[in-house]
Amino acid sequence: MLDFQSQFKRKTSSRNVRHVFSEILLNGPVPRNSIAKRIGITQASVSRITRRLLDLGLIEEVGIYPDDIRPGRKRVAIRVSADGCYVAGIGINAFQQYVVIANFRNEIVAEKKLQYSSIDSATHVLTTAANELNELIDQSNISRDRLAGCGVAIPGAIDPGSNKLKNAPTLGWTNVAVGDLVEDILNTPVFMENIPNAKSLAARYFGPARNLDDIVLFNCSLAVGVSLTVNAKLLKGAKSNVGLIDSMLIPDEQTGRLHPFDSLAGGVAVLGEPSQVARIPACEVANQLIETIANEHDSPSNSGQSLKQAGRALAYAVMIANSLLHPQAVLISGPMIESSLYRNAIVDRVSELVGTKFVKNNLMFYPLSSREAAQSMAIHHCLASEGFLRESAQSVIDKAA
Repeated sequence: MLDFQSQFKRKTSSRNVRHVFSEILLNGPVPRNSIAKRIGITQASVSRITRRLLDLGLIEEVGIYPDDIRPGRKRVAIRVSADGCYVAGIGINAFQQYVVIANFRNEIVAEKKLQYSSIDSATHVLTTAANELNELIDQSNISRDRLAGCGVAIPGAIDPGSNKLKNAPTLGWTNVAVGDLVEDILNTPVFMENIPNAKSLAARYFGPARNLDDIVLFNCSLAVGVSLTVNAKLLKGAKSNVGLIDSMLIPDEQTGRLHPFDSLAGGVAVLGEPSQVARIPACEVANQLIETIANEHDSPSNSGQSLKQAGRALAYAVMIANSLLHPQAVLISGPMIESSLYRNAIVDRVSELVGTKFVKNNLMFYPLSSREAAQSMAIHHCLASEGFLRESAQSVIDKAA
């Protein structure tokens, strides 16, 4: 008898099956005839495909479609099963380190915050995280046959093709074979993106930018990273460094002089002279920023003013992004948006530079953690992975039906 993963690969290997399953996942509960209309295949084909997915336990029928008020035969709605398939996630940044398990509805099944005295050693952090995730899977009583993959969201320049981290300045990590380390321990496919790109995928498939094809996402942490989605595709560049804007020069409102972007708009700009902050361990710097934000209204006026200035500096980049790309939405995420002073400064300055209509219709604050981004990104890549949803096996599917 074939195990679950083998059956899944065989039964979800054609283009039509992938499209039907994706439609159910992203828009369910949904009736079969609506699926057929949306993806352009016959209702008979949808019925055959959903029968296979029902037999495999990946989807379930949930009664009459709630908007169906027509007389005659009622439409039955279908959705992804809560226990049909799972993904794991690892979210690593200077602020928090988490592991998580979620189902294909993107609902968290179990999660655990990790505790490190230091995150200087990439090998130690990643090995520990993968082992903790193994324990969490065992404790959750999830069949490993139904674990589709693991997403890893981490800051810096990533090569998704090889699952390698090229450089993560805020962590001090360079040239780390993240995918190999994690996959050797979990024995499941690993998908990897930097945090801005992982959040962008989460926003487009499960969040406020659903079905939008052109978005810009700023992830505002100790440094600021950017994700660009154009024509429904993430832009990464030949060296996987699209969105790393730390060296972009912008004007200081106080002096008019040009400075590197992070030294004005990132979290390090709030804490003091960047060259001095750089000598402090990343976790300690992150804790200092969290404390500063938590006490922003009680802290000395300099701290509040620094948060406002950082927000106004970020607004300058928002203006540039809008002028160049004219996206449908600009999303702002990351630990810095916990500060009301920072958020309000962004809104005020963007209103001045771009306009209040843009702020109302196109600017969104998106509070999403790295672990949530990791699980959402894993679901996306499981659906898109060549190894998971091969498009050339229709005959195999027909035989397995």
